[in-house]
Amino acid sequence: MNKIIMSALFCFLFVMGSSSHAKSYHLIVCGSGGEEPYEERFEEWGSRLSQALLSGANIAEDELLLLTESGEGKKQSTKETLLSVFEDYATKVTAEDSLVMYIIGHGSFYNAQAKIYLSGD
Repeated sequence: MNKIIMSALFCFLFVMGSSSHAKSYHLIVCGSGGEEPYEERFEEWGSRLSQALLSGANIAEDELLLLTESGEGKKQSTKETLLSVFEDYATKVTAEDSLVMYIIGHGSFYNAQAKIYLSGD
């Protein structure tokens, strides 16, 4: 997992180096684990990535959102919450800004369509 976090941070810093005035929004979505060990693992990975972005990449707290299966209200990783978050980003993210989405969890790929499993799906 540390290699994944470091790779993500490197890619982010490389991309953002050219755009000093734009904002960089980060959305971490931890999907449904289905079983307790996976739920805990996905949430831990999301939390660690969140802390790495906040401390290691100096991302502002208001530009980072972590959605988890155990999250409350607008921080729970459900389809409805995710759609609401996208609507919010559509109103505040400009063409100069960037939005980086990190997806952690179980997924599938069928008929050329990728999916992640979220709570309530």
